[in-house]
Amino acid sequence: MGQVANLPETRQIGNPSHSGVLHVLCDGPKDRFTVMKTPETKRLDPVLHPCVIELREMLQSVLGDDFMRLYHYGSRVEGGAQPDSDYDLLCVTKRPLSRQQRDEILDRQMDIEIADDVLFDLHFYSDEELQMPPVSFTPYVRHVTADGIVV
Repeated sequence: MGQVANLPETRQIGNPSHSGVLHVLCDGPKDRFTVMKTPETKRLDPVLHPCVIELREMLQSVLGDDFMRLYHYGSRVEGGAQPDSDYDLLCVTKRPLSRQQRDEILDRQMDIEIADDVLFDLHFYSDEELQMPPVSFTPYVRHVTADGIVV
C-alpha cells in the first residue's frame, strides 16, 4: 500500500502537539474515510466520517478567529459505535459564544445532520473555561482531552 502520507488522496488532520497526526485515506465512496495510524498516533483505525470535517469547517467559518480546536471523542473514536450512534464533539473557542454565533451554528449544524443523516452531540467551552476549576477537573473534560482526537 505504500506510505500513507505520500498518497494524493490522504489528508493530514490533528494537532501533533496534542494527540498525534492522523492521515485520512479515502478508500471508497466519498462517505467512507478511514483514519490511518501513523507512528505518533494513540489509537488504531477509528472511522472519521466526512460530516465531522464538514462540521469543523463550518465552525471555523462561523467562529473565525474565535475557533481554537474541535475534539472528536466517544464510541466513534474509541470503538463500539453502532450505525446510528451520534458523533461526540467538543469545540474549544477563544471566548464564550454570542447568542448570534450559537443560533447560526445550530442552524447550520442541523443542515449537516439532515443532509448526512447523522446526529452531533456538540458541546462548547471557551479555552479559559476549560482551564479553570471546576470544569478542568471534571471527568468529562479529562476524558475528552485525554482520549479524544483533535480534528
